[in-house]
Amino acid sequence: AIDEPLGQLRDGVELARETTRLAPMWWRVRERIGLYADASVHVDRAVRNARVLARGAIRATELKPEIPAAAVEAVRALAAGVREVEAALLADDTGERAIGAVLEAARAAAAALDEDRGLSVSVLVGQVRSTCVDLLRALGVPRDDAARHVRRASR
Repeated sequence: AIDEPLGQLRDGVELARETTRLAPMWWRVRERIGLYADASVHVDRAVRNARVLARGAIRATELKPEIPAAAVEAVRALAAGVREVEAALLADDTGERAIGAVLEAARAAAAALDEDRGLSVSVLVGQVRSTCVDLLRALGVPRDDAARHVRRASR
């Protein structure tokens, strides 16, 4: 169900970029549109990672219905982080609250490995962490910094 809205986002960003390039009255928002364009790339990656996460969760519960509570909490925290990222992008704020929420998901994912280091849980943790990096990147955090923040939160 996310494919159509993602396509609309890509189309909207491209139209906005073209408009801010050609219409002088919109030049003042060029930088902000550029931020949205950059964010849309990382949102698209986060969606792809979330799909892999969903498939991994299905597979994990098929193999072993009792997955660690921390893994479930990590997915819930990731969902909360997504909502905070959306709010930050819409409000054009610094994203501090969103960054904190995303890193909370990384912390919860690491806790899941303390309970179960099996392959299924490791896949879930890896996908949560990858999605966290993508969400931080959508907020404008440089790639190396985003990965470092997620690693630190996961300790």
